[in-house]
Amino acid sequence: IKVRHLMSAETRSNPRTHFLLTRTYVWIAYKDYPFWAGIRFVSFRLLMMAYHALRAGHLSSFFRGVWQGIAGCSHIERRPVNKGTIAYVNKLDRERPNLLVRSMRHRVAPQL
Repeated sequence: IKVRHLMSAETRSNPRTHFLLTRTYVWIAYKDYPFWAGIRFVSFRLLMMAYHALRAGHLSSFFRGVWQGIAGCSHIERRPVNKGTIAYVNKLDRERPNLLVRSMRHRVAPQL
């Protein structure tokens, strides 16, 4: 049996991945977060996606994702979570490896 993981090395730098993740981050921030919490959520992730897209040579896919994400917000019903949920998600994020550790994973090859 031969199995290929969706994010195998052959698919990691797929321009579609950069587009879809970028668009989804914009939609999550708009739909699930109050305004300032959404800005905090999406800002780091968009910077991260821009870096990875630039490194992989798919910056146009990143910008298309941002554009489609913003344009698609008009079709999404907002249901921001409460402050307790945001605090819980922030707690989970604090337990992740720090930025330096995560960036070292990407040193050799992008992880997207």
